[in-house]
Amino acid sequence: MYRKVTKPEALYHYCSLETFCNIIKNKSIWLSDFRKTNDAKEVIWAKEIVEREVLPGIQEKINAEIREKNENGGYSGWEIANALLNHAELGVSYWGFCLSKKRDDLGQWRGYGDDGAGISIGFKKDKLNEIIQLKTNEKPKDDLTSDKETDTNSSKADLILVPVTYKKDKKMFKIIKREAKEFVKGNKEICQSIERILKDLGLSGISISPEVAEKIVMEGFAMKNGPFYKMKAFHEEKEYRIIFSASQEKIPEEKLNKETLAALKWPCGLLFRDYEYTVRDNMLVSHLDIGFKDLSDVLTSIIIGPKSKVTKKDIELFLKLNGVYSDSIEIKKSAASYR
Repeated sequence: MYRKVTKPEALYHYCSLETFCNIIKNKSIWLSDFRKTNDAKEVIWAKEIVEREVLPGIQEKINAEIREKNENGGYSGWEIANALLNHAELGVSYWGFCLSKKRDDLGQWRGYGDDGAGISIGFKKDKLNEIIQLKTNEKPKDDLTSDKETDTNSSKADLILVPVTYKKDKKMFKIIKREAKEFVKGNKEICQSIERILKDLGLSGISISPEVAEKIVMEGFAMKNGPFYKMKAFHEEKEYRIIFSASQEKIPEEKLNKETLAALKWPCGLLFRDYEYTVRDNMLVSHLDIGFKDLSDVLTSIIIGPKSKVTKKDIELFLKLNGVYSDSIEIKKSAASYR
């Protein structure tokens, strides 16, 4: 009796031919600093929404409290608000590897696949999920469209695979405001915690009210959730991300190296190799080199870009030479007619 073979669900990474060769030869992927992507609003989009809506209010409220309680403090609301916002921005760093649910998409070829001359690498979603050991079929817990909870935003998770959630500005602000309000309501010591941070920043004698604390916490939530959300205009990308996050207090960036990161609890199936910098678009971009024990077991397909001069035979021989070949890995040319 004929049984239909169901192909594993795949996520695709569009890249240049050079990047493809490096991934296969090194059997690894690079998680790059999210602040240095080609999206100028990456990570900071939610933060900018919050600042636009609440920063003037923070400054006005703190100024009023200074006049009432801290007349001799010598600090303006602007100084205090910006010190706290800068502190929040430096709190966590993110590195990531971007994928898409779109298998052979012209927009992805143009934007990320070397304008059609590159390669689309298909990764088995369930295998990545198994390796990273986290569920990915649920939306972030602060998504108003879902009643489910997930640990994608948990501070305990250093490495995750997560779908990007696309929101309009007003919807994003509503999510962050709700989360911040619930957090402050359930954390009676938050005002004192913020006052201690101010003292550590050299701004002592400042009294913070719950109203101001809520606005400041909104900034923190925006920074924390930045990599998980993008503006609605990008929804056609259908993006997933492998994200590594590191608290600067836990691992200061200048001390990131093989030893400090290897000391973290890394999931089985992934091998941390190094933390380095490369030059890209006139920027120094840090990246984490994450290796697979068996890359061939993770790949589902290799799609050659519509402008590429590489042949299917070239790819097959290249995979065999580097010990990554498997009969289950489909190799084909893009169906897009793009020149």
